[in-house]
Amino acid sequence: AREVGALYFKVPRRIQIFGVAAEAVPQQVNYLFDADQTIGKDGSKSHGPNAVVSMLHDYLQGLSRRAEIIGLHCDNCCGQNKNRTVLAYLCWRTIRGLNKAIELRFMRVGHTRCFVDGGFGFLKQKYRKADVDTLAQLEDVVNDSVGFNQARVYCWDWRAWDTFLAQFFNPVKNITKFRSCLFSSTSPGRVQMSGSTTLDDCTVATLKSSVDPASLSTAGLPPSIPPAGLSQQRAEYLYKQIRQHCHEESRDITCPAPAAALSLPEEQQVDSP
Repeated sequence: AREVGALYFKVPRRIQIFGVAAEAVPQQVNYLFDADQTIGKDGSKSHGPNAVVSMLHDYLQGLSRRAEIIGLHCDNCCGQNKNRTVLAYLCWRTIRGLNKAIELRFMRVGHTRCFVDGGFGFLKQKYRKADVDTLAQLEDVVNDSVGFNQARVYCWDWRAWDTFLAQFFNPVKNITKFRSCLFSSTSPGRVQMSGSTTLDDCTVATLKSSVDPASLSTAGLPPSIPPAGLSQQRAEYLYKQIRQHCHEESRDITCPAPAAALSLPEEQQVDSP
């Protein structure tokens, strides 16, 4: 890799990564998306509920082995995983018949390492020895890092899952105190909460009383959210401050002239199923 030098005091173009690992396969799918492909401008809102559920939905629908019963493990980050939108989405899947049962487990405090962190570790080792200017080059780094790592470059839809699911589901109270949640198609709209040190295990009705579970089958999917792109200020910064540090063949990709940076190419505006 190149010496950082003056680049240490600057803010290069950022690429976001989100990993989903299937231990039984084993395979880790690493979602890669550029700063102009996020829900918010300049790479913002890249790991909020809408982004996380959109990528998880893409994985479970298109890249998983479509197992009827799924066990999910994740950390306790409320902004990404342990929130009302993620729980409502998993409940929605069982009501729609996409899965018979889903168990969501959160790791205990102090135990923050899991299979997906191993994939990130191999990726970091490869990245430190690589020379990366573009998203395509990072894709190669991911795919070459270890056999079970697979890159998936932005081609899915961002969707407004939070407002869509809020129509049908109530938030689960004291969610941060529980360590596991079980959703089942045999108990549509209900979730079994367990593992709390201060609260008893319980079953919570998350589906609103006014909502008929059968109606969710015809509700379709949430509206898509187009990528917000780069702001004029950020595009100008990349062009004036970062472009000089890139290889010449990568400059027009990573740090194009601001006018070009503000318009997304047509191939990025695909409509994924």
